[in-house]
Amino acid sequence: MRVVQITDTHVKADAHDLAVIEWFGGVTLHDPADSLAFVLADIDALDVRPDLVVATGDLADRGHPAAYRKLNGMLNDLGLPVLAIPGNHDLIDNFDAHLPGGVVELGTMHETHGWTFAFARTGNTEWGELGAAQIARLDQQLAARANENVFVWMHHPPVNLMGPYGPEAPFLAEDIGLLHERHGVRGMAAGHVHGEHNVQLGDIPVHATPSTFMGAGGPGYRIFDFSGDSFSTTVRSWPERSTMTDEKRDTLVANIGERKRRQAAEPVERDLEARAQAHVLEWFEEAETRRGRPAAALWS
Repeated sequence: MRVVQITDTHVKADAHDLAVIEWFGGVTLHDPADSLAFVLADIDALDVRPDLVVATGDLADRGHPAAYRKLNGMLNDLGLPVLAIPGNHDLIDNFDAHLPGGVVELGTMHETHGWTFAFARTGNTEWGELGAAQIARLDQQLAARANENVFVWMHHPPVNLMGPYGPEAPFLAEDIGLLHERHGVRGMAAGHVHGEHNVQLGDIPVHATPSTFMGAGGPGYRIFDFSGDSFSTTVRSWPERSTMTDEKRDTLVANIGERKRRQAAEPVERDLEARAQAHVLEWFEEAETRRGRPAAALWS
């Protein structure tokens, strides 16, 4: 069984607008839909056609309904079944209402070829967590599973892969640890960091995948081949297609690096469901203020 993971597509409602990272970083890159189209064309041309696509969050740059509808159209053109989960840039109500349709479904639990795929929603903070209600739901789903092998898909990785720019919050690792203790997780895949990483959380392999939009290694995606009770994985990426030049990277780090480091150093607390979107909405609203229009215009 072959599964392709795409992540951090950051599709915009308006191709002429700037992405959040461009506004705050003071750089201009490219329309995320262009690099996504390139990646989807490569997936379509693979010698072994995938059985499934999993999209692991930050699928719209600022959660606009039109961005989800645009992405839905692109994924339906590919024609492969897609299971999707939100990331910290996704606004949950819009995500759930406007992304599904045709081949695209929301990721819940999926059992296939001897594997159980669990889909975790890790929230709108920079560090991610599951929360008690979701842990209970996942625990109940996994307790009723038909297949022994468990693989978890999520947006945030459960370890800090961003160095001084990433908070050392233990919540997600603790949450996954509970599920692993009860059900035995064989592997995990995440996005969020816009780069390729292959690490361990205890004895669980964790694979982070390049963004289709931007990152040091250019646009990319990940292939998983599942066989029996094991899997292998490879990444396809195109550094030569990156629009993040050294000069732009220096500018971006100068503009947001210190802010990120300060945020990473601040104590973090459990993010209750009641304020789940407050963190990312502050970013969105500040970006809109900078461009001189009401933030509400984003979500109308």
